[in-house]
Amino acid sequence: MTRTTSAPGNLWQERLREELTSCRVVLALLSRNWLGSPWCFTEAVTATFRGEDVVGIETEDLTGDDLARAPPILHERQRVHLRDGDDRAWREILEALDRSGLDPDDWFSIPPNVGPYPGLVAFATAGRQPPTRRSRRL
Repeated sequence: MTRTTSAPGNLWQERLREELTSCRVVLALLSRNWLGSPWCFTEAVTATFRGEDVVGIETEDLTGDDLARAPPILHERQRVHLRDGDDRAWREILEALDRSGLDPDDWFSIPPNVGPYPGLVAFATAGRQPPTRRSRRL
């Protein structure tokens, strides 16, 4: 959910339920706060029952007592441990997203010879010089 969808006065619980029905994967950012939230627990369990992937990402060092409060799905699967300066964790997260069908290359194809920005072709017409910035003296 974004800041605009969770604005004051909005029914955030209903919005969260709606978002859960359309997601493909839940990234559970595991912290002590996350583990203490009944909503986060419910979100992970609901996603599991819907057949969605749940990827546990430990954002801080957690003890065994902390992790004992995690939903069962997060005990059954390998979790990613974010550590400063360790790019391996980010690669593992991207691989998990790819396995969940969220590889951007699979979303839609751009035909060859067509750029991703349709209006850009007008600036690349043969024989035209690219626009230049000129300074003007006052």
